[in-house]
Amino acid sequence: MSKNFDDLGDGAQQRLWHRDWLAEAFRVLKPNGVIKAFGGTRTMHHLAMAVETAGFEKIGFEAWAYGCLSTDSEILTESGWKNGTEVVVGERVACWDSTSGGVTLQAVQETFRGPFKGDLVSLKNDNTDQLLTPNHRVYHQDDAGVWVVSEAVTFEVGSLVTLPIRVDEETRRTFAQVGRVPYDGEVWCVRVPTGAFVARHNGQVFITGNSGFPKSLNIAKKIDQMAYRRRETLLREALQEKGFEDVVWSNDRV
Repeated sequence: MSKNFDDLGDGAQQRLWHRDWLAEAFRVLKPNGVIKAFGGTRTMHHLAMAVETAGFEKIGFEAWAYGCLSTDSEILTESGWKNGTEVVVGERVACWDSTSGGVTLQAVQETFRGPFKGDLVSLKNDNTDQLLTPNHRVYHQDDAGVWVVSEAVTFEVGSLVTLPIRVDEETRRTFAQVGRVPYDGEVWCVRVPTGAFVARHNGQVFITGNSGFPKSLNIAKKIDQMAYRRRETLLREALQEKGFEDVVWSNDRV
């Protein structure tokens, strides 16, 4: 954390320090009690080892998740297009309402900037070009034609997603293909009252969701969900190879 109060020494010293206070917490905690222990991204593994050493069971992990855009993406402000990293709290930006489809100027409630290394989710066609972190909130249309929100990582690579875009000051829809792009750099996002704002990347104007931070992400649950989707895909492919078509899934049954 780069703070004096957090200077606990090297990894071994950190584990010893955590072990001492966790042992006392375990002693006074009532049976079947729960402890929430917070750690930094670079040192949380030392905390986790100490939690287990102290005697705690069923250890799980959660993380603060931030959904963001690449730094070459812009946001439409009251004074025109501006790089997203330059926007400040209180500045009025173009906000989209998913119910009315209208755009109004409203004040930014919160901003976020931070590093990201990994694969960004690409949503691209002739009308839109988006690069988003996997947990970014994306507005898209479901089968009933209703605008809903999903994390970008939930879209399968190669699939088509129906997205909202802005053309001639009107909200229209477009079918974008999902891909992955390696990225190592800074990302940004904002939080606005309507939950979505107007952005631009490589000259293409689109609508995208709030960062939605801070957000508690249960990592273990997310891994289980991703594994289930993978098993579902494999089973579907196996059934189709056997001649089964139009497979319908309901309550984890075929």
